[in-house]
Amino acid sequence: MNLKKAMKYTTVLILSTVVSTTFASVFTDAATAVDDTVITTKVEAAFTKESMLSPLSIKVKTKNGVVILKGKVDTVNQYERAISVSKSVNCVKDVDSKKLKWKSLF
Repeated sequence: MNLKKAMKYTTVLILSTVVSTTFASVFTDAATAVDDTVITTKVEAAFTKESMLSPLSIKVKTKNGVVILKGKVDTVNQYERAISVSKSVNCVKDVDSKKLKWKSLF
């Protein structure tokens, strides 16, 4: 094989690797976004089944499988229950409750 053909094959191989890696990354990102949306929907649905929780007072987001809870609940028990229910949903990796607060009596 001459040098010119070898350079063409090498260039094609490099380009195809770059293109396939780029497409794989795009598809992975899209799949993660869909998974996060599904998890968010499942957590919100689980909240509606809990008489202790008001789903309208808790906003749910998911990023890379981590559920992020935001809002205000009335009691510490509701706070803990929201975390527990979120963790019970399939595919939830962790729960971030830093932005979920409960009303203080004082």
